[in-house]
Amino acid sequence: MKKVPQYGTTVVKFTSAPADCAAATAEAEKVLNAGKVKLTAYMEAVDELDKPVIVSSLNRMDELKVKAAKACKS
Repeated sequence: MKKVPQYGTTVVKFTSAPADCAAATAEAEKVLNAGKVKLTAYMEAVDELDKPVIVSSLNRMDELKVKAAKACKS
């Protein structure tokens, strides 16, 4: 596992599948859900022009959950 700075935060990228994939996926889902809550609240306060970017980010978070679940099954 290595930490990669990205967009002012630290993103942890796995270089190999974790030993306990289900636990790792559950932990990642907690982080994604917390991010979705923050972005949803933020979206209510921003201009209309910024909302499509936030919606795109929320959709990407959902895609990451699906991708992680598929990776654990394989």
